[in-house]
Amino acid sequence: MNKTPFKVLKLRSGDDIVARLIKNAKDFIRLERPMVIKVMHYVDPMGGSKRETIVLYDWMKMTTSNHIDIPRDHILGIFDANPDIVDAYDMQKRLEDNPSLINKINPPRNPGPGFNIDRIMKIVEEKINMLQDEDEEEEIEFEAGIDFEDIKDMLSDARRKGGSKQIEIVDDEDKNHPDYGTRYTDWSPNIDDYLT
Repeated sequence: MNKTPFKVLKLRSGDDIVARLIKNAKDFIRLERPMVIKVMHYVDPMGGSKRETIVLYDWMKMTTSNHIDIPRDHILGIFDANPDIVDAYDMQKRLEDNPSLINKINPPRNPGPGFNIDRIMKIVEEKINMLQDEDEEEEIEFEAGIDFEDIKDMLSDARRKGGSKQIEIVDDEDKNHPDYGTRYTDWSPNIDDYLT
């Protein structure tokens, strides 16, 4: 039997934690960097099958200590951690110690060229100019009561505050295109739009 210093503990509180066991005394055990194990269940949006994933997070997040003594009467069971949990535990420790690794593991998604605030401003300005050329005297308003100048001001504010942020736009003319819905750009990047 392979003895590992990493243990999974079931506590009376209901928490399942994984940690490195550093002292096994008569009345307590001492753990280093314990992390809570949470099993999350979800439905795969592409296949509809039920899936589960394990999430680990620091059990002592709000403290400055990395060690804790847990009285034996608060522990229901102590088990050797399986290799997958140990690997996940090590990865989570590395991510907490060096948050910049998150971008290397899961790089930010770029929705593609042309979907930024500058392109939106150009489209709005072109439509404003086109409509103002048609009828200089008529005030143009949306159904919601917002006129083009208000939109122009909002987009200018957005450009000043964070012009590099990517923004998804939907052009009503694209919805009439015969291939609408078959391109990845026609679909929402927000996963919540596909979950029920």
